[in-house]
Amino acid sequence: MSRRLLVILVASLVAVSALAAVTHGQSGEYKIGVLEPLTGPLAGEGKRHLEGYEAVRDMINERGGVMGKKLVFTVADVPDPTAAATEANRLVTREGVKIVTGTYSSRLRSISASLKPNSRANTSSAFSNP
Repeated sequence: MSRRLLVILVASLVAVSALAAVTHGQSGEYKIGVLEPLTGPLAGEGKRHLEGYEAVRDMINERGGVMGKKLVFTVADVPDPTAAATEANRLVTREGVKIVTGTYSSRLRSISASLKPNSRANTSSAFSNP
């Protein structure tokens, strides 16, 4: 994994962790939805990104988590925009995640913007264009 990608992943996971800190979870963990293409033509990059997220999550959890709570990922495979929409909604409505983050892909990332007006989930803009 390149140093630049690791820095981006660390920065985005720190931002996600900060968002998690302001949510009011009932359990001893913060559940974060992660959308990445794990199958299909973008799978290679999606798997590398997920590995980066997991490495940073593990480092945060080893240091006591966020405000004493562990970060837990619920991962969804999103090889195309239709799957991204379906899985993002599933993560929020069925899995109960409060934060959805993930994919570097512009065509898959746009689902984050569509979640904002329709749900209570926070979405990470770490991978969006300024």
